[in-house]
Amino acid sequence: MINITGMKILFECRSITPSTSCGIENFAYAVIRSVAACYPESKIVCSVPSWGYDAYRKVLQVNSNTNIVIISDPIQHKIIQLHRYFPMKVLLLGLREIFPFLMRIYRGTRKNWIKEMDNCCDVVIYPYHHDEILHLKTPSVLVLHDFYDFEYNSETNLRLRAIITRNVKIAKAVICCWPEPFEQLNRRFPEKLPHLYMIPFLMDRPDFSKYTHIQKKERQFIFASSTAKHKNHIRLIEALGILKKKGHEKITIICPGKIYTESFKEIENKIIEQDVEGWIKFLGFIDREDIYKAYCESIAVISPTTYEAFSGAILEGFQAGLPVACSRIKQLELFIDTYLKVKVSYFDPLDTADIANAIEHIFSDYLFYQSESLKAKKFLENLTEKSTADSYYKVLLSVLN
Repeated sequence: MINITGMKILFECRSITPSTSCGIENFAYAVIRSVAACYPESKIVCSVPSWGYDAYRKVLQVNSNTNIVIISDPIQHKIIQLHRYFPMKVLLLGLREIFPFLMRIYRGTRKNWIKEMDNCCDVVIYPYHHDEILHLKTPSVLVLHDFYDFEYNSETNLRLRAIITRNVKIAKAVICCWPEPFEQLNRRFPEKLPHLYMIPFLMDRPDFSKYTHIQKKERQFIFASSTAKHKNHIRLIEALGILKKKGHEKITIICPGKIYTESFKEIENKIIEQDVEGWIKFLGFIDREDIYKAYCESIAVISPTTYEAFSGAILEGFQAGLPVACSRIKQLELFIDTYLKVKVSYFDPLDTADIANAIEHIFSDYLFYQSESLKAKKFLENLTEKSTADSYYKVLLSVLN
């Protein structure tokens, strides 16, 4: 039997690179910090990519959270250091395609390194469901965020689907953060039912009151996301074209987040085609503090996504008390309508005219949608660090005992 006192928990974060991993990254930080703070007698070990070592130490506040230890594969660190020398970088990039052991070093999956980590922990938490579970001698807990790869059939989706399926079968427990993916999890893996848990997503808790001095831009919306195809920027741009043709004064939508080169050319062409240059701006990755400031200077959030487990942009919008216009898809509806019980300006994400109408509704019923978001903000305040840490600890104890 493992007692609470002295539990050694490994968070396997080998594929989560600071400032490039979006919502998964912020989720992992929040859970790690909450467990460390609420259970100071436990030891929290975080396995991270060597290039993110310093960033993890900073964001997890290791100097004050003394029970958090950051580790990375020392051999991976040496290999990455060699990348500073251009000829060696080219050579190593070529060699890793030939020799599988080199690829394992780059990915942080070297067999001896996995064994070393197994020796320093009682249980492993995988906060990213795309990471293949390799700690076979130590009980593992998987956090499954969505079933996106089960909705599409590209070569990448099929490969990741196989990894997720194997992970669910191997894991001693599986945690899901959102109602709709949790329903799918129960339906797809009925044999795992006794070991499936829903623990609400723990998000950053930005102090938006620090930014009350920031002046609102009267016609600025925000959509924080990558430019992945399912984020649906193309139809959003077409909706802006409709609003411009109807004679609307310029609306600005700012889009912080990862820019994918393969999808961005189409986006740029669509902006020109719809004659809405300046109506939508892509900022790339920006600091979290700058994102919070961007919410405070915006008047509303828009999320035209065609697939989400849930939308981090909407959650942040609710926390900032901003009206929300978003896609009417089952994942969002189930949480917003059933759990939060608030109103947003819904639209069909495949209907550009409907997106345009929803934006108009925000302007015409602004105070109503703002009051609904403030209700959501109150609900979300009940999802505390303590309740989340307690829920995770109960799962860990059930796995170990």
